[in-house]
Amino acid sequence: MLVAVAPVFLSIVTCALPARTMQPRRSLKTNSQGWVFVGNSTAVNKPVFQRDFGGITLNITAFKVGYLLDFEDNDTKIIGVYGDIWYTLAEYLNFTLRVKRLAKNVVGMPNPGTTWDGLMGYLHRGETHVVPRVFMNSDRARVAHFVHPFARTGYQLYMRSGRPSVSWWWVVLPFSPPLWLAVLATVLAVAGATHACDRLARDRLPGRPHDLDFWRDLLHVCGFFCLQGHSWHQGWAGGRLLLVATLTTACVLYQAFCAQLITSLTFRASWEPPFTSLEQLAAGGHDYKLAVLGGSHVHACFKTATDEHLARVWRKYTVVVTNISDGVQRVCRSHTAFLSLPENVYAANPPCSLEIVSRQKFFPTWISSGIIRNFPHQKVLDISFIKIQETGVMKRMVLRHIAPHRKRHRRQGGARSSEMELEHIQPVLLVYCTAVAASLALLCAEVALASRRAQVPATRGSKVDCRTLSWTK
Repeated sequence: MLVAVAPVFLSIVTCALPARTMQPRRSLKTNSQGWVFVGNSTAVNKPVFQRDFGGITLNITAFKVGYLLDFEDNDTKIIGVYGDIWYTLAEYLNFTLRVKRLAKNVVGMPNPGTTWDGLMGYLHRGETHVVPRVFMNSDRARVAHFVHPFARTGYQLYMRSGRPSVSWWWVVLPFSPPLWLAVLATVLAVAGATHACDRLARDRLPGRPHDLDFWRDLLHVCGFFCLQGHSWHQGWAGGRLLLVATLTTACVLYQAFCAQLITSLTFRASWEPPFTSLEQLAAGGHDYKLAVLGGSHVHACFKTATDEHLARVWRKYTVVVTNISDGVQRVCRSHTAFLSLPENVYAANPPCSLEIVSRQKFFPTWISSGIIRNFPHQKVLDISFIKIQETGVMKRMVLRHIAPHRKRHRRQGGARSSEMELEHIQPVLLVYCTAVAASLALLCAEVALASRRAQVPATRGSKVDCRTLSWTK
């Protein structure tokens, strides 16, 4: 009986419950123009949020951020990564965008009282609905709602690449002092042993040469170690064995010296920045300043910093610039470092070579889009952002715009080239030029001396009278 009654009971309960809406579930796919949402299935008995904004118009306010966010069609359309994201959402959720471009690249700082400037001021005053790119922090969270963040980033420290320092001790740098002492002792010991063996061979072996000279043997051994050739002929078998052993040792040390010399020149000719962290900047001992963009996230972090080192940097070394180009120009003209993002620096087309002096990323934070508080569909936007990240569409959007600039990032982003530059062999060229100049000076001296001798010819058997300086028979 229970089996017969159960279906009837379930049907009555089902009819009494309110029916849930059935809306198509949309997924993502790509086409030649970009990324669009298409319906491919139906969600049965699953509550969904309203995904149709009814064609409303959202005001979106932004400024140019390199190749990540730009404008076209007389600043009526945004392009780049953030343009792809928001136009994809507009197509999916059925709304349109009204674009407004700001001339100043200022995200916003709280003013005395309760007002804000920059992009955050537009959100705070209700003059716009969306700011497509903003860094998240607690102060901004009080005046805007952040959607699900895109990525985590941080500021990097830029300086102008300086001239490499050249040490005039480059000749002795490849070997350590104990090794140099060992080489000197070896040369003297080999020369002394050779001289002693020559003397023993002269006394004990008949028919051996009698002209023995320790200094001549020392010069021969030095010539071996410098690979200058030799004219050292030994008439006894032990001497020839000593000659081969000396040449072998000299060749090994010479090759080791040359290899280490090239490595030493390449490494020591690299430019070393005066500091690589904010703590070293705060310690002083230099004449550098630190440029930060006014109204940026790093500007806000400095103004509210409680750390002793950051507070000292803010008081003594910080210079606030109005735009990225101004900061880049300061770095190129004077001793100034710049805390900025790579895409901002490269978009400014710096007139000099800039280098990232530290792998550390300062003031790390999350990148997100800001929307006006109490926006009626903010939960729908959050879920939509999560969905385009989970499906991999956002990653493809980012790679689409970053891939053409990735090679430029690697070349200018502080990675030092492995190729040898002119600065690496500058000490060798200076020594060579000095030797050429000295040889020319000696040649001129010899020519002058020969010309003077030619003017006063001397005959055999003549003698000079020192008192009259005249030649007499």
